[in-house]
Amino acid sequence: MTAKRKSISKRLRFEVFKRDKFQCQYCGKSAPDVVLNVDHIDPVANGGTNDLVNLITSCFDCNQGKKARLLSDDTLVQKQRRQLELLQERREQLELMLEWKKSLSNFDTEKVTIVSDYWASLMEPFSLNENGQKSLDQLMKKFPLEDILEAIDIANEKYLRYDSEGNIVKESVEEAFNKVGGICALKNMPKINQKLAYVKGICKNRFSYWDAKKGSIILNNYINALKNYGWSEERIINDIDNEVILQTKECSNWSQWKNLLEKWTDDVNGWENETDSEPDNIDSKPKELSLDTLETYSNVIIGETKDRIEALKYLGKVFPEFNEKALDENIKKEALVVLDTSGADREDVKGFTENSKSYSLFQIPEPYSDNLGFLMVLESSALEYLVDIFDSFNIDSGNYTDKDKVLLKNMILERINNIA
Repeated sequence: MTAKRKSISKRLRFEVFKRDKFQCQYCGKSAPDVVLNVDHIDPVANGGTNDLVNLITSCFDCNQGKKARLLSDDTLVQKQRRQLELLQERREQLELMLEWKKSLSNFDTEKVTIVSDYWASLMEPFSLNENGQKSLDQLMKKFPLEDILEAIDIANEKYLRYDSEGNIVKESVEEAFNKVGGICALKNMPKINQKLAYVKGICKNRFSYWDAKKGSIILNNYINALKNYGWSEERIINDIDNEVILQTKECSNWSQWKNLLEKWTDDVNGWENETDSEPDNIDSKPKELSLDTLETYSNVIIGETKDRIEALKYLGKVFPEFNEKALDENIKKEALVVLDTSGADREDVKGFTENSKSYSLFQIPEPYSDNLGFLMVLESSALEYLVDIFDSFNIDSGNYTDKDKVLLKNMILERINNIA
């Protein structure tokens, strides 16, 4: 007894077409160039069902096995009838495609609304006007949603100003919004370029005089010298983080910074070419750092942690389980755990963070509210802030001598109570 074939509903056909992006999964041809059918992976005759996992999109030729049958005159009526059926299928298929594309368009509109609402929540009582909405729409076409939300956080933190009564200054709202696109572009730059842009920003903000063009040339000369010497991108980034950025913060003017970078460049150019030996082993033994440098490192770690905790407290206001005092205590305890951890990488730190008490304060409550999408964005941001915090305490790496690790850990322990 053969299995009885059940008809496939229009809604189910639509779900299959949508999943397969209206493309034949056998030959790759797409609608509306070909007429599509829904095919059973496991034939009905063998007990195959109409479950979504057993259905696949195929074009008419693939579905029929591309059997070329010569029609005799007495089958002309059947041929015409089949042509009419194909035209009807093509019309229904186009209707389904239009419905699919409309749903995608609605999804893009929903994303713009999410970002717009998030912006308004940070800038209250100000909101985006029509031109702002258009600008936001353009940003959404260029950059991922996560990058835009992160850029808004950064712009909010760096460029918003407040009057004596604690109200947001209107002019600073426009300035902050205009910075979002640039911040997104920076995030999508190569990693080295991002780091160099950060160095330039430090110089521009700290020095009374800053020559942007010459500064870029000096930095590029230094980076090119390291590349010519045989350093990898990872190693150069590590040098920028641990030497260039920290020493730039120690410089008080343009001349001091310029002389320092040019001296470093000359020193590198004077080294023997590392590519002729073993580039990965040249610095296998890290240099011993001065006490002043270690002090700077510890101050930077504590200072950045304090800033991130303030940002977390701002995010936490919308989570019912959030408690500022609990966050302070949890971060202190869990940061010390990471400080004593040996050989952890950032992925290890992220796994630790996801199971931490600090992160549990940002869990979305059930039943879920109408603001689920907005809460998910904030929860993701909180996770990233926490990972950054704990990763900064992960100093047990090959960048320090054993002596410096002990000294730096002790300095951090002396300052840990200052983070909150």
